[in-house]
Amino acid sequence: MKVAIVANFVKRGVPANQAFLTASGLVGREGVDEVRLVHSDPLMMLGYGGDIEYSIRTTDGDLKVIYPSMGYSNALDVDLAIFHYMPFHMKKLIEELDAKKVLVAHFNLYEYFIEDRLRSDIPLILDFASAMDTLVAVSEYQRRLLAEIIDVPVVHIPPMIDHKSLFNIGHQPDMCTFAVVGRLVTVKSHLLPILAAKHLPARIGINIYGEGPLFDFYRKIIHDLKLYGKVTLRSELRHDRLIKELSRATALIHCSITENFPVVLLEAKAIGLPIIQANPLKTTPKELASIIQATLDDYDSVLAAAEQNIYNVVDYDYHNIAPKFLKL
Repeated sequence: MKVAIVANFVKRGVPANQAFLTASGLVGREGVDEVRLVHSDPLMMLGYGGDIEYSIRTTDGDLKVIYPSMGYSNALDVDLAIFHYMPFHMKKLIEELDAKKVLVAHFNLYEYFIEDRLRSDIPLILDFASAMDTLVAVSEYQRRLLAEIIDVPVVHIPPMIDHKSLFNIGHQPDMCTFAVVGRLVTVKSHLLPILAAKHLPARIGINIYGEGPLFDFYRKIIHDLKLYGKVTLRSELRHDRLIKELSRATALIHCSITENFPVVLLEAKAIGLPIIQANPLKTTPKELASIIQATLDDYDSVLAAAEQNIYNVVDYDYHNIAPKFLKL
């Protein structure tokens, strides 16, 4: 069997990382002859007439990487094509593929329902999904939602992590520095920890890692509330650098309004990082500040509980999750 994993590997973020882990978990598997990582956008190089191909060596075996030409000549001449990205421009080509086609729905459809800037994309998503043989939802509640509105079989396969690598990084906290990770959009509700910082001592800092349309808004709020030095906005880092930053945090603060299945929670647990979760619709900034302070006051107990989480997420290692795609 030949397998193609399609994603936008230029864009940083969860889909590209999950695509690489999927490929790594399939290479060398019984019955799998070749695994290809296929970039979702064709080469636009003037006068260039073919694909760019090269191999990368992983601990599990060699992966073929393909940056396809405009014609997608042989890049998707496979038995199984797994899309971790929705290249809408490829829909006609995808419909003509002989391969079994699987779309991993990393998007949170509830976010598309409530965000004005995304709502118009819903018809595009539904149309693209119709070209698939199977949809993969990364959470059970998202699976139920998709199954009710899309006439394609929907199955649940959770996201995956490289548990061994995360375990080896471990957790070496710099006390009093908390981390918030996620796109700067409404549903992530980074505003709650920003406002909570007003009620925290000066020695406690909050680093927010992410990019998005609310960057300038959050920067202004931080300025207007004179929180410079207490709250720091950091542009989204490369995944390996972000994990190293998290390994030095006191705890991860997570307070989204709605989520699909946040991979950062799995990664935090795998390195033994404590997690503070708060519902932004029910928690006030002052209440969150009290939770943050209580975490510091009883940090030894909090840390002991977090260390147990390391072993609770072993099943999410990519060696265990990726082979599930072969059963679709």
